[in-house]
Amino acid sequence: MEKIDFNFTQDGSVGMYDGITKDIFHSVTGAKKESFDKFIYSTGFEKFCEENNSAAVLDICFGIGYNTKAAIYFALKNNPKIKLKITALEISKEVAFLSPFIIDGYETPEINLYLLAHFLQNYDDFIDYIEDYFRKEPDIKKNYFCPEICLVFESYINKGYSCKGSKGVLELLHNIYYQNISGSMKVGLKANEWANIDFEILFDDGRVSAQNIKSGYDFVFLDAFTPHKQPLLWSYEFLSLLKSKMDEHGILSTYSNSTPVRKTLFDLGFNLGKIILDNSQFGTVASLDKSKIQHELTEYDYGLMNTKAGIAYRDKNLSDDSATILKNREEEVSKCDIMSASEYKRIYGKI
Repeated sequence: MEKIDFNFTQDGSVGMYDGITKDIFHSVTGAKKESFDKFIYSTGFEKFCEENNSAAVLDICFGIGYNTKAAIYFALKNNPKIKLKITALEISKEVAFLSPFIIDGYETPEINLYLLAHFLQNYDDFIDYIEDYFRKEPDIKKNYFCPEICLVFESYINKGYSCKGSKGVLELLHNIYYQNISGSMKVGLKANEWANIDFEILFDDGRVSAQNIKSGYDFVFLDAFTPHKQPLLWSYEFLSLLKSKMDEHGILSTYSNSTPVRKTLFDLGFNLGKIILDNSQFGTVASLDKSKIQHELTEYDYGLMNTKAGIAYRDKNLSDDSATILKNREEEVSKCDIMSASEYKRIYGKI
């Protein structure tokens, strides 16, 4: 964790920077806002939850949990009785274990208590890791962790509670919070709603985990590190795998507007769109169901995809490292005789 830096984003939520990949986990404009804008509003998630009794979400690169939290929050907000299934993929336990504690800007603690109960019940190394983190990084705990959730965790540990089953742990954590920390009545998300939440997080290379999950996901949140730095989860083969895991009316959303990623999705048969919020354009949505696309790509966007910039990342056996994938793509680009992106932009007057 010495390579991770914490920071407050502009909406008051905590973001992170990975010193190893030299990439940010969250936009500086707001970690919470980014999840809402790019994975909830852009996909019609709220309306879907209002109109359906169940929803299945595949959250790729769980990180510290913002996208999963957003899905839970809006699902229960719009349909308290909905059966919500979330499968999260994440390679780092160390990062994911921080998710219940990070100051995230939400008005309610229930989601963090739910995640805390899940980790307490399912991972024997969770307590040791968090306690160790508290001892070695007191400034991070003080500045970036929610004090109320920390108090719940410490009360649970110090009193030596032993509960069986995630439901029992969750009820106990709720009791600790509302009896000893918060004097307010329970409002908003109710504890009994959690029986309808089915959350699972798979810790492994996402390419491995994705091969072992079932199909039928209504939403795919693709939030991996940027393609030109870490192309592992952006290759033709991986995106093809994701397609096989989606419902025929499902929708994939990502912050990335990468041309090779868009071209790959197009070649796989997806209808493509861009995310437009507050008069700004960013990110990409993709669905086999054209009616799911709110803002279609322009003719210029499609033209750019047919240049060298649109050449896909390839990972034939879903096992290459990033350096190999990038090197192979560079070689393919150098040998290709189609128009370059720079020439296309010069001819068509866009920079």
